[in-house]
Amino acid sequence: MKKLFTLFTLALISLWSTAQNDTLLYENFDVDPTGNPNWFNSAPFNITGDLNWYNYDADGLADQSGSGRPGEWYHTDFGFADVDTTDGCMLSNSWTLDAVNPVKNYLITPSILIIDTNATVSWASAPRQTPRYLDGYAVVVSTTTNDESQFTDTLFRAGENEGWSSTPTDSTFSQYYFQPTGPSVFIHGLDGTYVEYHGDSIRLIGVQRPFSASLAAYSGQSIYIAFIHLTYDDNLLSIDDILVKGTSVNSVNDVTQDAMQLYAYPNPAAKNINLNFTIAKASGVTIRICDVLGNELLKQNLNSISGKYSFPVSIEKFSAGTYYYTVTSGSGNSTNKFVVIK
Repeated sequence: MKKLFTLFTLALISLWSTAQNDTLLYENFDVDPTGNPNWFNSAPFNITGDLNWYNYDADGLADQSGSGRPGEWYHTDFGFADVDTTDGCMLSNSWTLDAVNPVKNYLITPSILIIDTNATVSWASAPRQTPRYLDGYAVVVSTTTNDESQFTDTLFRAGENEGWSSTPTDSTFSQYYFQPTGPSVFIHGLDGTYVEYHGDSIRLIGVQRPFSASLAAYSGQSIYIAFIHLTYDDNLLSIDDILVKGTSVNSVNDVTQDAMQLYAYPNPAAKNINLNFTIAKASGVTIRICDVLGNELLKQNLNSISGKYSFPVSIEKFSAGTYYYTVTSGSGNSTNKFVVIK
């Protein structure tokens, strides 16, 4: 009996470990995402549970580099350093010749449900130059909507070059001023790593450097994460490999080709919603709706289905908030979410 109990316990630990490592969000930017209809180069909507990415130029400052750089985040097939020339990423320009107003370009994720304290976010970044003209940025969180005014929590801050004490002849960082200041502010290249020498030691080339931060403080909440290029007249900044991991209602690994193309319409909705999905191979289907805590609110078994299907649901009695619906067929599960407004 003791052996059986031990095996059962180990199995539970194994299952829990897998759940903790679900991929909640991932974008590696190897392919230009900005042509996808789920990406919008515009001001964020003030909507709870928005499932779109947003690429927002909040400063409106024009490029002054002479290279015709866009004002917002834009895609490139390669990074700055030699080691990053085969890796697509997003770039943002701060060469504006404006020493009074900072560049504020927002790269905003879709809404992400954080179920427990296991969640983390990781990403990579690099400046075009350091220490001179080093670009700074912030990683911030909103627990309400994706409006720029709601990103009040700072997860990470990278500092920018503010000036230098004399005309430097090498990359001695002590000759430079950076802002903001403080022990929690990261200065790229200060420790001598993740830089390449390209014939000029006062303008070292930034190599993509990985970072991560805990999202434990947001357990039980839906959040947005924004990467804000926040700097005064420097050069360029890159962001890559945005990954959020944690515990999910369904792991990304559970999503199969049998139940794909899930979307809810209208979304958000107040009284009625249609849960739409496509089943590639004829199969019996079960639809479940859960709240953000995993409580099952609806379960419906359907006879053998194939092709496109729309399942209408009355949500008039649902409270305002985010809900998840899971379609289970003979081959696996697929999950999406919708928002109820009042």
